[in-house]
Amino acid sequence: MKKPKDNGYRSIHLNVEMNDIEKKVIEIKIRSLEQHNWVTLVEISDLLFQSNLNEYNDKVCPDLYEFHRSLSKKDSELTT
Repeated sequence: MKKPKDNGYRSIHLNVEMNDIEKKVIEIKIRSLEQHNWVTLVEISDLLFQSNLNEYNDKVCPDLYEFHRSLSKKDSELTT
């Protein structure tokens, strides 16, 4: 992704409408294995620390938010 969200989330979402008996919408998320692992880590952190990073970004746990944001960067984007 050329422009990830500020929190580091990188994924493309596709919504597919199924036209069977009941109208259904299926969301397909396209991302790399590394990004899938990052999202899983954010979700686990939310469960363990009640940080709600997905909803509130840095409002509840700014240090944890910055940690995850740093982890989302490519090697070429990191600085000391």
